[in-house]
Amino acid sequence: GGADGIFLDLPEPWTATEHALRKLRPDGRLCSYSPCIEQTQRFVKTLSDSCHSVTTIEVRLKEFCVDTLPALPMEISMPFYYGTEKVDKARKDKVKAEEERKKKEAEEGEQPKRKKIRTRPAAEMRGHTAFLTFATKSVPLK
Repeated sequence: GGADGIFLDLPEPWTATEHALRKLRPDGRLCSYSPCIEQTQRFVKTLSDSCHSVTTIEVRLKEFCVDTLPALPMEISMPFYYGTEKVDKARKDKVKAEEERKKKEAEEGEQPKRKKIRTRPAAEMRGHTAFLTFATKSVPLK
């Protein structure tokens, strides 16, 4: 065989193992996608001594929400240490200045120019899990 890699996405990947291994070059990679762990177990049994570095990982679908928000100026978005009048007054002054700037921009019809991207997991996880099994074809001993 001469293929560098073969990917199997079959309901019964163990039925194709022998053929796939014949088509792989020594040190070629074989990968199988299976939605059920029982399929994965049965596939791995067929690899026997023909492969090494057999690894299975679980893959879960997890949606993320990505949206854009107006960014606050750096000095407002940074944490402040409360407790002293001077710091509290400085913070209030900065917040007031930012509110005035936004009000002026709104009156002039300008949109805030700075934005930041927010990424968070979706509230619900829909979907299913699956398993990817990777194996490397062993090099025959001479």
